[in-house]
This record gives sequence, structure tokens and C-alpha cells, in this order.
Amino acid sequence: MRLTCVLRKRSMNNKPLSYMKNMYWNNNYYLQQERKVWDFNFKENMERDNLPVFKIDDILTPVIPVKPVQHFTNTVTREPELIRDQSHPLWKDEPAFTYRDNTWMAKDCELAFAQAATNTIAVDSLPNNLLERQKDSSEEVKYRVEDLIRSCYIGDAVQKALPKDFEVPFIGWHPVESKMRPRNQYDWTKMSWGRNPKREYGVPNRRKLSNLCLGLVKEACKSSEQDLSNYQLLEHTKMRQFIRRPDGKLVRFFLSVPLVIASTTSQQPLPAPPPDSIIRPEYTDTFTKDRVRKGDSEGTPFTYNASGVPDTHPLNPVNNFFQDHIYEHSDNFPITSKQFSHPHVHSVFYYNDAHIKKRYSIDKERSKCLIYAYTTALGQARLLQGDSKSLDLKEPITINSISTNGQLYTASSFQLNSLDLESTTPNYFHFHAEQLPLFDFCGYVDGQDKLEGVNMDTYKILESVLTSNSRSKETARAAVVQ
Repeated sequence: MRLTCVLRKRSMNNKPLSYMKNMYWNNNYYLQQERKVWDFNFKENMERDNLPVFKIDDILTPVIPVKPVQHFTNTVTREPELIRDQSHPLWKDEPAFTYRDNTWMAKDCELAFAQAATNTIAVDSLPNNLLERQKDSSEEVKYRVEDLIRSCYIGDAVQKALPKDFEVPFIGWHPVESKMRPRNQYDWTKMSWGRNPKREYGVPNRRKLSNLCLGLVKEACKSSEQDLSNYQLLEHTKMRQFIRRPDGKLVRFFLSVPLVIASTTSQQPLPAPPPDSIIRPEYTDTFTKDRVRKGDSEGTPFTYNASGVPDTHPLNPVNNFFQDHIYEHSDNFPITSKQFSHPHVHSVFYYNDAHIKKRYSIDKERSKCLIYAYTTALGQARLLQGDSKSLDLKEPITINSISTNGQLYTASSFQLNSLDLESTTPNYFHFHAEQLPLFDFCGYVDGQDKLEGVNMDTYKILESVLTSNSRSKETARAAVVQ
């Protein structure tokens, strides 16, 4: 724009007030609004000459008719919450004893109560068909497994605000002094009481476990020369199954299964375990490091019946479940038709992804594996049987179950023999006797990434569980040719 005298050129001798206020900007537009509007008496002159004077609203009409505006006074800022009482549309008079993701059984007896709730006997060893399939891994497979762990724990660029840890590790002192009498009634070296650390950012545990387990499934198929197209990986699925107990109570299993592996073929049924291998009098909880005895001679609250199923009388194994009166009495299963390309569930996963109180109790993980596999087997049985109300199965259903927190794994195999909880042929639950560490540490030390203690023996067990009763690539090609 050319600077003229009208726009107040900076080189003017007589500088206006607008220039004096701000020598770098023209404020004339601001001064213009303060100037007086002169009245030139146009209206009076027209009336003197007998010329009509009209208002603009008397001559022009709006194109769109003006509707009267109705002002509403709304004092409600949000919708009221639906009251969970008899007025709820899904209210049922009969309560459903619901097992959810955060449901816990009786402490130190979780596996036994899960067995009693599902009519299952437990064997502290994996089936022979899984043990016989284990083979040594090559150096190339070990390198790929280590690279997979690093990529999930170190190489992930996702950074999100992690939950605030109120159980702060002990830093050598306590910001809050204990006023309890007598003093030190708790382990004061366990955590720093009253310390408020900064918010941490990192990769969420659920994302780490999801990427790691998906990678292990694909690596297991690759290292065992299995065709990955025989599997379908279903993530973030919901399962809801109802079953009636012998005492008349309605039980609902409502679970969020993070990973379901569906297969084109079902697994072979497991043989009946030898009587001497069934867990009866005692077992070891690796979390509490105590020997938990459950025999009559020790005066414990329950015993085992002749078939090996725990008898929790006078306690009911489902009394610890949530009693819910608001529910929809319908089953839910991720596979809705037998015409699906992969109609048989092969394995399910449970993620122990807690950021706070990172505890891995082997007894709790075994009970979780049992409940997750049992719920999945119920849905699988009802899918295959269709509308049949029979409690007897044409063929037992075998499903593998794995629980993990990333570093530790619990491998198990479950077989559903009957939908009747009073059947004389109980269900089978095989699990590995020890917790399986995949690695010891993966993270940063002094600014450098570090991976320690990779255990390939654990990977061999996981590989045999994830690829059990699967067809190789050559077998799949031969089946297609035929």
C-alpha cells in the first residue's frame, strides 16, 4: 500500500494525535468513531416539501417469516441416573450370582473354590500330548523372541499417563510419621507412606501384553512350521454364559477376554487322568510361600469327594460372586455360527495388567485360567449343540488357557465333559506345576536398554500349548489337494 497524506505518512511535519499515540500504527480509524455525527436536517426538509417519509420496516418485508421465539427454562444440566431398583426395565426377582473380571475367590483357596463351582478335578501337570511336542529352539528363534520382547517393552513409542501409584516403593524414609501405638505394627520397609511422586508416562501394561501375546502366537506358528491361516485371533471379546447350579442358584459368568484364538478344527479329547495325579490333600501357593493343606486330618474347612472335586460344605462356592438383579438372561459368545471359517476356540488368554500392587499369585492365576476356559467351553458347547437342551455332550471340548503379566506365565488345558454340575464324570483341568518366567528384566539401566534372563524353556512350553493338535503346512496342502 502506498503511504499518502491521507494515511498519515510518517514524514509529515504536522503529526496528528493518532500518530502521537502510537508512532508505528495509524489509529485514525479509532478516532473516527469518536467524532460527532452531524445532523443535516434531511427529514425536516422532506416534510417541508410534503414528501412522504417511511421506515425501512414499513416498505420491505422479510423473505422468511419471523416466528415467535419461545424461551424455555431448563434447570436440569444432565440426565438423571437410572435407578437400579424394581423400576429398572431389566430387573429380575431372581438374583444372578455373577463372576466378573474383578471377582476373587476365597483367599489361599481360589483354585479349590473354582473347582467346586465348575465341577472340575485338577492335575498339576500338563497333558502328555503337550509335553511330547516340546522341542529345542534354534538360535534364530531365540533371537526373534528377544527382539519381540524388546520391541514390546522398549521400542514402543506410545506414551500415555499411567495410573498414579499410591504404593510407592521404599525410598529410605517416610514423609509421614506413624502415630500408631505401639509403633511399627506393619512392615515399614515395604513402602514409603505419604509420598506423592510425579505422574509417570509410559506404555500401558495392557498394550505391552497384547502386542507380546500376539507376537508369541505368530512366532509359535512360524517356529513350529504351522500354518497361521488355521487360526483367527479375536481381541477384546465379551463372554456371558448362564448355568443353573444343583441347589437352584443361577450363575452368570460375565468376562472380558482380551485374546481368543479360534481354530478351524477342534482339539483331541484328553484321556482321563490317573487317580494318583489328581490334587487332593495339599498344594503350594508360590505367592504366600506357604503349604496350604486341605485334608480332614488337618481340620481344614473342606475335603475332596471320591472323584477329586473339592467339597466346600457348609460354604457355597458361588457365595463370593456378586448378586445382581439387573441383567439380561441371554448368552453371548464371539462366534455366532458354525459356518464361521474358524468355529472352534483353541486357546484363551487372561492378562494380569495391574499397574498398582503388581502381584502374581499362582493360585489366583490358576483359578482365573480355569474360570476363563470353563466360560469359553460353555459357549463353545452351546454353539455346537444348537437349540438342544441336553446336558450331555457328543464330544468333550478341550480349550487351552494362559495367564500372564508379561514376565510370568501360567499354562493350562481344560476339558469340558458335561454341562451337568452333578455329573459323575467331572471336567479336567491340567496346569503346569510351576510358574513360567519368560524373562527377568526388560527396560532401561543408566540410559541403555537391557534385556536379562530370557528363558527359552518357557517359550517351548508356550509353543506346544499354542500349537497343540494343529496341522502343519504340508498337511494343510494335502487336505486341499484331496
